[in-house]
Amino acid sequence: MKTSQLLLSIAMSLPALSNAQAVYGWDIEGVPEGGLKDITFPMSVKGSAHERHYYYANQFPFVGSKDVGYTGLQPQPDADGRSQIRGVFSTFIDGATTTDKLCHKGADGGPGVSCGFVFFGEYDNMYDMVISNTADTTWMGTAVDTTTGAQHHLGTFTLPPGTQGISGGNMGFVEDYVGVEKCTDMPRGGAIVLDPFSPSTAGAKGRIGEPYDSGTCVGKEANWVAKRTDEDNGWVMTLGY
Repeated sequence: MKTSQLLLSIAMSLPALSNAQAVYGWDIEGVPEGGLKDITFPMSVKGSAHERHYYYANQFPFVGSKDVGYTGLQPQPDADGRSQIRGVFSTFIDGATTTDKLCHKGADGGPGVSCGFVFFGEYDNMYDMVISNTADTTWMGTAVDTTTGAQHHLGTFTLPPGTQGISGGNMGFVEDYVGVEKCTDMPRGGAIVLDPFSPSTAGAKGRIGEPYDSGTCVGKEANWVAKRTDEDNGWVMTLGY
């Protein structure tokens, strides 16, 4: 089975990805046996309409668990004349707990924990989506504006005993969580996703595979374009109208 077909079959089997408009794989080398203690996914929502419609995300697996965590960005309507973005940090792992005020139990109607925070931010800026282990099986999500240096706490959750570090590659996606009646109703979407890395693990450097369109609207119907960045360190994606 081709990689793209395999990713699509995985995406369609997961509740959060049943509305995936685009999917890509990512991998990272140099992962220790017990997994990574942190990982960073650089991304932006450059080119997206300022409205609630798309979720640009990466999912990451843990040693000792069959389920995953997610982090990403969701464009939002402007407020007070300023652009807003929602940072998301969540997991589907059963038995996960939280005491963070930005989080709540459950994820997409199933087990897990969902966290998020809406912050003011420029869509053209890059954001480091940082996932870090703070103690034992407790993990924290942070969105760092690499232009201004502003850090936005997204939430914290604790995974069940026996769960270890982040185990390596998985996939990313663009989710249309609103839906449209016809393809030409798709609002403009855009994102830049750069290769992931782990600051605390020497030699742990990742690579993002080529994104491809999926879902009901594909190709010309979705006005879909994906191209490699000029620096050859990630991908630029655009879709919609």
